[in-house]
Amino acid sequence: MQKFTKVFYNIPKNKIVTLKLIKAFLNKFWNEVVINLPQNTHIILITKIKYSNKMISIGRVTSLNKNDRDFYYTILESYLLTKDQEYYQEQGSQIIFNYKIVDGIAPNNSIGKPIPLDQKYYNHNLPLSFNPSDFGIITHQSNNTYNVWVDNNFSAIITKKNENNALINEVKWFNRKNPLPIFTWKDTFISTNSFKRELGQSIYIIEKGVIVVTLVKSSAKPIKQLIKNLKNIKNNNNNRYII
Repeated sequence: MQKFTKVFYNIPKNKIVTLKLIKAFLNKFWNEVVINLPQNTHIILITKIKYSNKMISIGRVTSLNKNDRDFYYTILESYLLTKDQEYYQEQGSQIIFNYKIVDGIAPNNSIGKPIPLDQKYYNHNLPLSFNPSDFGIITHQSNNTYNVWVDNNFSAIITKKNENNALINEVKWFNRKNPLPIFTWKDTFISTNSFKRELGQSIYIIEKGVIVVTLVKSSAKPIKQLIKNLKNIKNNNNNRYII
């Protein structure tokens, strides 16, 4: 199996990380590497920024063809615009393109496709999506179970179920070096744009990739009617309820 290859570009001293700088290095990487790919192949790519004391990934692993450079820049741009200054506008030392060559042509991409946001949970970035393909690259599917390669460090196993006429995703989140899951949680479908996440001692209502309500679990009171009433919530991002 083809291994991942890292291409390093040093950021000039006194240069902060900006979208313009990222685009320039992406163009350089594309011209030096991607356009020279063998015929009938594509790459799996993730981009990282190295700082003096940390390494940060931009987005998730993405399958790309030779003509997907502008699409991929749109992914990077959309992702960074949702983040704060820990991701850019700081002095960085390197931009790293970590890629693997894969046989065949990647599925067609759409620039208009929204970039799923993340839930920060104990320093982990958990995708706020009900769709397994939004977690990363699906490496294996068996019936209703999906193995997902999130990035070099993390993976997920997502099992789709039907419980009491409700669509459920049971998710296990792994460090790729450890066979035991770090976190497990359950996502329950509410509507096309929203779902409920039960993680730890909290319940989250997610709508269009945004946590709109956080609820603290209590075995004393049922939440079924409350969830039903929350289907149309739009702008309650900071609400926290004890139920």
